[in-house]
Amino acid sequence: MYLGTDFTATAAGSVIKRVTCAQCNHEYCYEMARKVTGKSFSALGLANQHSASAAEVRAAERLARSLANSCDPVPCPECGHYQPAMVERLRRTRFPWVGNACVLLFLFPLFASTIIGTSKSIPKDQLPYWLVAPFVASWPLIPLLLLGRAWLNRVIDPDAQSADKRIALGRRLSMTKTEAGRASADS
Repeated sequence: MYLGTDFTATAAGSVIKRVTCAQCNHEYCYEMARKVTGKSFSALGLANQHSASAAEVRAAERLARSLANSCDPVPCPECGHYQPAMVERLRRTRFPWVGNACVLLFLFPLFASTIIGTSKSIPKDQLPYWLVAPFVASWPLIPLLLLGRAWLNRVIDPDAQSADKRIALGRRLSMTKTEAGRASADS
C-alpha cells in the first residue's frame, strides 16, 4: 500500500511535419497531433505541489519528444509512397496485443501450478507431471507469438496496396507548403 498521492498531467499539441518523398522527391506537409501524460508521486503527501508540477513538466517533455521524433503514416500525395520512417511506425504499432498475450502466457502456468499443487484430487505420483504441464503448454507459445509478429511486420508492405487509394489518402491527409505556412501562422 502506497502512502501518498499520484499526480497525472496531460499535454496535447500539434506540429506541421514537412516531408520530402523518398521515391519522387515531392515535398508535402501534414499536421501531426499528440496527447501524452506525465506522472509523479508524492510520498506521504509531503510534496504535493512539487509533484503536481513535476507531472506537468514530464508531460510537456514527453510531448516535445513525441512531436519532434514521431511521424504519422501519411503517404505521398503524388505517388502514394510511404516514407521509410512511416513504414517503421506502422510496423511498430501493429499487433499491440501480442505483448499482453505473452505476459499472460508467462503468468498462467505459475497460477495454474499453484492451484494444481494444492489440489487433493491428483495422485501424488502424478503431481510432478501436472505441475509441469502448464509450463510445457504455454511457454513455447511466447517465442512463437513474438517471432510471428516480427515476421508479419517484416513482410507487410503498406506500399503494396493500390497506388490510387494511397494517393487519395495522401491528398486527404496532407497539405501544400502554402497551406502549412498559413496553418503555422494561425497557431
